[in-house]
Amino acid sequence: MFFALMAVSMAIWGGSWVSAKVVSTELGAEALTFWRFVVTVAVLLPLAWKYRKTVRVTKEAAFYTVLGAACLAFYSYVFFTGLRVTGAGAAGVIVTTITPVITFAIAAAFLKEKISKRAAVGLSLGVVGGFILLHAWEIRSSLSTVAGSAMFLVCSFFWALLTVCGKKASEWMSPVIFSIATSAVCMIMFLVLGLFNGSLGAAFDEGTLFWANIVYLGAISGAAATTVYFFASARLGPGPAASFSYLVPVCAVGLSWLILGERPTMTTIIGGSIAITAVYLINSKGSGEKEKDARQRAEA
Repeated sequence: MFFALMAVSMAIWGGSWVSAKVVSTELGAEALTFWRFVVTVAVLLPLAWKYRKTVRVTKEAAFYTVLGAACLAFYSYVFFTGLRVTGAGAAGVIVTTITPVITFAIAAAFLKEKISKRAAVGLSLGVVGGFILLHAWEIRSSLSTVAGSAMFLVCSFFWALLTVCGKKASEWMSPVIFSIATSAVCMIMFLVLGLFNGSLGAAFDEGTLFWANIVYLGAISGAAATTVYFFASARLGPGPAASFSYLVPVCAVGLSWLILGERPTMTTIIGGSIAITAVYLINSKGSGEKEKDARQRAEA
């Protein structure tokens, strides 16, 4: 059931790239980010009372929450800014392919989590699958392409660091509270920026399509899918949780086939199959590891 929820969340994230692309040229990145987090906080805030007892206020909890909020803020700002110069599909594949690699590296460096041979093979396959899905050999380099790719590499780093912060923060609070807190801090940050340049009010001149996309990004993608992702980081670890992002472009292709009738090409099928295999390898354990876990649970 949990893995099914993660798969659904990845499908939602796949749609968020298209949704964000639609609104990226309507307003400035700070205004778009603010209104997105307004919706996220409004949806999640009623859950704060239910999960309030999970919170232990410590310096460490505050540190990882603030650092996580800063990462989420930078990611969101670059997310909207980068989509002005890069296609949603290309941007989505770049971030979802690179993020797991960076996340495993950060977790290994700061959390002392070891990268197993199985996970290393899975990461390599994930990168290969991503490049095939992106049709990297057909992309012609240009200033805008390079700039957009650089922006989304930055996005990958901040999201990877946010994932690690979510894992650490789970020692003192529920992932729901972490999601609420980081979103609320981001909302306040971009409220100040928006008031400074007077860009927030322009959103009220937009139509139904704009607000539908903001609700999708804030409620469905931000509140629901991202909170499930934070639960995955706490339960599985940062690296394995991030590896599910390999499914984002696969889900996007599948939805296009089911809803729009766009038949996937052979290279898409090959790249998607490799990406799915990567997720399986990273999140599965050999018999020896399973026996070790069983012994540890028995001794606990």
